[in-house]
Amino acid sequence: MLFIRTGADGCIIPNECNEVSVLTETTIPDYIEDIIISPNPASVYVTVQSTEPVTAAIISMTGRRLTQSVVFDSRQTIDVSGLPSGLYFIKTRTKAGKERVSKIIKQ
Repeated sequence: MLFIRTGADGCIIPNECNEVSVLTETTIPDYIEDIIISPNPASVYVTVQSTEPVTAAIISMTGRRLTQSVVFDSRQTIDVSGLPSGLYFIKTRTKAGKERVSKIIKQ
């Protein structure tokens, strides 16, 4: 078991965390069915494909939002080459409030 000590704001490094997202199934009001995230694992980019416009945010394991993009034309490529290797989440959300959280591995 791994324990990580955090400050009162939920950050590992004090005062270096702007936003912490809690990613649990209970926070997902409606699920986006038709979305494809590839490749996974990824090294340079991740492509998000959706049947409707969505925002896509890459979230670290500590809950910090690292990037955010808008997918307008059903397909958007997100550069992940600057991220360290590890496990991340991609949180997608439609204008109607439907959300989906997917795991990606950065090599």
